[in-house]
Amino acid sequence: MTVKPNGHLSIALRADRNDIALPEGRFYTQVVTARADYNFTPNVSWQNLQQYDNESRVLSVQSRYRWILKPGNDLFIVINRGVGKDVRRLARCVVRSRVVETAVHVPILSSPAGVVGIV
Repeated sequence: MTVKPNGHLSIALRADRNDIALPEGRFYTQVVTARADYNFTPNVSWQNLQQYDNESRVLSVQSRYRWILKPGNDLFIVINRGVGKDVRRLARCVVRSRVVETAVHVPILSSPAGVVGIV
């Protein structure tokens, strides 16, 4: 379900469930996702994603601020955070992944549970 109350704001909520039957047994996975995006101007936006799954029991949050200085020259400020049962495993995945595809990534703060960076 997505709600767009005006031209700047978009809010979405989604839930997915997969029922799986294997010879070893049956189980299910469930993922709940919430998004809140705001476009201040055509060149400045703030995107937020929150996600929880029943398998890892981790609530993960990503917040990304984007400013297009000129076409092909973007400034990103990205925060990734995981809270829950298996945060250490999530933090290793976040640190190894590229938050933004770009040639330059300069982290200003790094912690076991999240990464903050300026790109």
